[in-house]
Amino acid sequence: MRGWACRWGAARPATCILVAALLAVSCGGGGDEDEQVGTFTLPRTYEQLELSSPKAAVAEFSSAFVRRDFVTAMLLFHPATQAAMATNVTDADFSTWVMPEVEPAVRARIELERGGDHRLDALRVFEIAMEEATVNSGFRVDLAGGIENIVERSADAFTAVVDATLTASEAPVVFELAPTSDGAWRIRHVRLENGSAIELPFSGRPVLASPVRTLNAATTWRASLPNDTPNDLLRTVATLVSARDYVSMYLLLDGPAQREIGLLLPADGTADSAVTAAVLDHVFDTTGFPLDLSTIELEASEPPEAKVLVPGDSFTFLVANGDEGLDVTVTLDMSGGWRLHRLARAGDLASPTPFPIG
Repeated sequence: MRGWACRWGAARPATCILVAALLAVSCGGGGDEDEQVGTFTLPRTYEQLELSSPKAAVAEFSSAFVRRDFVTAMLLFHPATQAAMATNVTDADFSTWVMPEVEPAVRARIELERGGDHRLDALRVFEIAMEEATVNSGFRVDLAGGIENIVERSADAFTAVVDATLTASEAPVVFELAPTSDGAWRIRHVRLENGSAIELPFSGRPVLASPVRTLNAATTWRASLPNDTPNDLLRTVATLVSARDYVSMYLLLDGPAQREIGLLLPADGTADSAVTAAVLDHVFDTTGFPLDLSTIELEASEPPEAKVLVPGDSFTFLVANGDEGLDVTVTLDMSGGWRLHRLARAGDLASPTPFPIG
């Protein structure tokens, strides 16, 4: 049984012989409970989000804010809203996202992250903006404190309106939703009583500012994906591919790989989402992942190069995979976790970063 041979320019022999076997996992949709696999619990997949009714979609959306899981919240917006938000990012106009006094902090965070661990698309920028709103009393609509008294006011085949009350301020809040082609209900916009129905994604000015709150990274989607070491990362990626959870896999790509994905996929997204991670999920749900990761073999110890790198550094190591090997390039990110940069058959220099698509 073969293990990895570390590479940084030239190949080096592996020194450890103990190999951890990766268990392939098949993940069904629609379950309410997370699935325990190996050493970690699979996150709920994109397809498992409960969006079968307007009230269910609003409950999912509010729950994401309470958990400070703004990746999930962004995925729950309607594609038309997501597209409008992408334009906001291009224009650096976040006036309908956060309170005016928080916009400078959002722009500053964006500049700090430019060229870094993440592609600064609407998904990441929304996450940044909502984090700044959390710690700086900057929510236009304070969903982070939860909602109650959820009532479906109206619904037909094209739109729905759901009323609720913000728990923290007891202010009324209105959600307008529309279905997508997959039958899921998604959030078009959220407004307070003094808000406009045409502003996206949030509208209205709160009478009381949202309280300063702390962030809890442990409850976010990203936190459910082990990537403390290169081997952890590759095990997680292989498990996610087996589970067909390509949204989570996208979150584990490094910034350059995410940016390459953005160039390879349709700029306008799909009928169901304008978020790159969800578009990637749709593509691979249709075509399948281009590499078979079900037979990879990992050494028990980590590649030695992993111990000497600093954030932003990358290296490539060889992993046995059945009768062939895989070249795996990983990057140490600014938080100390590992991200996937490239995955290719051993010696395939023509394979695109991060992997072939379509």
